[in-house]
Amino acid sequence: MENKYGSDILRLLNGFVPAAAICTIPAFLIWLDTAVFGLDCEELGIVEITQALVLLAIVVLNSILIKIAKPFRGGLILVTGFFTTLLIREQDAFLDKICHGFWLVPALIATATAFFFAWRYRWTIRDGLMNIRNNHHFPALTLGLFLLLGFSRVFGNKAIWKTICTSEHLPAKHAAEEGTELMAYSILMYWAICYFLDISKQYGFVKRTDA
Repeated sequence: MENKYGSDILRLLNGFVPAAAICTIPAFLIWLDTAVFGLDCEELGIVEITQALVLLAIVVLNSILIKIAKPFRGGLILVTGFFTTLLIREQDAFLDKICHGFWLVPALIATATAFFFAWRYRWTIRDGLMNIRNNHHFPALTLGLFLLLGFSRVFGNKAIWKTICTSEHLPAKHAAEEGTELMAYSILMYWAICYFLDISKQYGFVKRTDA
């Protein structure tokens, strides 16, 4: 009975600790960026750098899965290409120094490359995407994407913020928008780690702890 209660507590902590980190770390990094370093979540600020590193980690984890989970390779290539495009989009401030909108060039190249290699393994696309859909961590992926592509875009609309603040205080809008994006990326990172561990255990890349 004690073992049962102990395992129940561990399962509770396994869910609580990541949720607490996802909620607190983005707020803490925004505080560091704005209150401590006064960077206003700029391109070379802590928040922006963390966003890029998180996206890079997601791309790396999914790239490893492409190698080890061959039956799902086509779907994983598309997912990896999608997150690679997001990573490139996050670098638009630097890429646009070449010319305005230049980030679209590497983004389109990454997208075309992903479609090309996914087509080479086209018989695995459906199984790969369905495996992601049927994984019990899929809600985290869905929540992260809706928060990133939906809520943060609407929440960051200037028309909303100009009714709340004067134009001189629009940096608050930037911090709020970037913080929301960072929280979305944190949720997506949680999904990527959990999904990576699930598939890695299935294919023996990581040893099972429950064996």
